[in-house]
Amino acid sequence: GRESRACIFISVNGRPIRPDRHLSAILSEAYQTLLPHDRYPIIALHIEAPAWAVDVAGQPGKTRVRFRDPALVGRQVGIALHAALLDAAGPRWQRRGPSTPATGAAARRDAWSFERPESEQATPAPADDEPQARAAGAGALNLTLLRPIGQLHQRYIMAESYTGLVLIDQQAADARIRYEQIRAQLLAGGVPGVALGMARDVVVPPAAHALLLAHAEPLSHWGFSFEDCGQSLRVLATPRLRLDRLGATLLDVADHLSQRALRAPEEIQEALVTTLAAASAIGEEPLRPEQMRALLDQLARCKQPWTCPRGRPVVRVERIQRIEALFDHL
Repeated sequence: GRESRACIFISVNGRPIRPDRHLSAILSEAYQTLLPHDRYPIIALHIEAPAWAVDVAGQPGKTRVRFRDPALVGRQVGIALHAALLDAAGPRWQRRGPSTPATGAAARRDAWSFERPESEQATPAPADDEPQARAAGAGALNLTLLRPIGQLHQRYIMAESYTGLVLIDQQAADARIRYEQIRAQLLAGGVPGVALGMARDVVVPPAAHALLLAHAEPLSHWGFSFEDCGQSLRVLATPRLRLDRLGATLLDVADHLSQRALRAPEEIQEALVTTLAAASAIGEEPLRPEQMRALLDQLARCKQPWTCPRGRPVVRVERIQRIEALFDHL
């Protein structure tokens, strides 16, 4: 990614334009799990639109255009970007058979609960036998062929490849793995809850307390089960997460719920999945060789293993030529 929007190139019917606020938001949303929040993608986007869809009052030399239906253009651009990014990332989920899109309140309810009619149940497309790197800097790196050789500061897995030394951020890697697992669970019907051996009472601010209780039923699809205990919530079950992050996770969930009137259901979903993935990821801790191997194998099965859900890089490669240069072996 880049530090500015200088590498975003957009044209409409052959005319170069500057993206307006609406198009900028569409681009940011498409790349939200691929780049850090302060980075911008390199994009060449060409929009072809019939003459009636574009404001013909604009002067040929101007870099701003107006669309008759900007929402429609935004949806089509978003669909095209998501399709292109999924193609670049490899295998994707495919629906069985035709389906009729839900509309209005039904669409919002289905999007929130992730309950799908039988005709829309998703099945995974065949996966590549050998997932290959598709990110800048990773080259043709095959994660399944890496040989773990140790850890750095109990945070990074060091692995050997034929190209050199590979560093894997174990927390970012596990967050990506959990992110894709949670999305698959939601498509399959819901995130399984893990019953706590001993219920935990969690105190949250009154507004968050009320929001969580009001959404107890839909949150059950995400693995949560809790009841009101006056000044606290008694948590009976959770999705898989680190219990030392339980309070912070509930606060984050309540914060996302508080924005339901301002954000699309899909944005709330994405925020919740990202929150749960981060809450369940391993932290800075020692890993045995077999644990490192298992983590790399799981990462290799991800559709997009090169960044965490918040866009941070997962894998960095230090090529052997650069290492040899450090020791004057060239």
